[in-house]
Amino acid sequence: MSGPETLEAAEERLGRLALTGSGADFAAFYEAHEEKVYNVAFRVAGNPDVAAEATQEAFSRIWAKREELAARGVNATAYLYRVTRNLVIDHHRGRGREVTTDEIDVAAGADVSFEANAEAGEMLLAQQDEIREANSRLPEKQRLVLALRELQGLSYEEIAEVMETTAGGVAQ
Repeated sequence: MSGPETLEAAEERLGRLALTGSGADFAAFYEAHEEKVYNVAFRVAGNPDVAAEATQEAFSRIWAKREELAARGVNATAYLYRVTRNLVIDHHRGRGREVTTDEIDVAAGADVSFEANAEAGEMLLAQQDEIREANSRLPEKQRLVLALRELQGLSYEEIAEVMETTAGGVAQ
C-alpha cells in the first residue's frame, strides 16, 4: 500500500495532464501556476505589464506545443518557467537593460498599509526599499534564481532544469 501522493508527484502528474489531457486539465495547470509564474516574471522584469505579457505568452506557447512536449516527456512546470524567463530576457534585449522593481511588493500581494503603527511601517518600507535596490543590482540570472528559490521554493535541481544548467551552476 502506498502513502499519500507527495507534492512533487502531484505536480508532475498535473503537468503531464496539462500536456496530454483535456482543456480542463490545462486550465487546472494554469490555475495552479499563473500567479507563481507572474511573480517570478515580475521579480525578474520589474514591470507588471511585461510580467503579465510574459506569463500569458508562456502559457499560450505551452498550449500550442503541448502534444510535442508530451511526446518528448518534458517537465511542464520547468518548461513553463524556462519559457517565461526567455520571454523576459527577450523583452530586455529588445528595449535595453533598464529594469525597475518599484512594484514588486504590491504585485506579490504584500500589505503596504501601515496605519496602525507608522514607525514600524516606515522602518519596514525602508527595509523593503533596500531589498528592492539590492535586488535590482543583481544580474538577471541571480534575480531569477533568487525568485525561484525563495518565492517558489524550487530545489537547486529544479532551478537547474528551468535554467538549463547544472545544480552547481545554479548555486554559483
